[in-house]
Amino acid sequence: MTRDNYDPMSELTLVNWNVWWATPRSRRFAPIRDKIASHRPDIVCITEGQRAILPDGGHVAESEADYGYANAPA
Repeated sequence: MTRDNYDPMSELTLVNWNVWWATPRSRRFAPIRDKIASHRPDIVCITEGQRAILPDGGHVAESEADYGYANAPA
């Protein structure tokens, strides 16, 4: 099956990527965003990333900053 005759009821495409804090100002940001979009995923799971790196559209579920880690004393 190619993406041209894609049947959404027969498969699910998932991208899971640790983007190592690629920010909109970094050189890695645009190529990573383009690569994710080129796969036309149904689900994207980004770790160590920002919402801006996700393709446009869809729904976002995200955690709080430092979620799951104890905050270091100031």
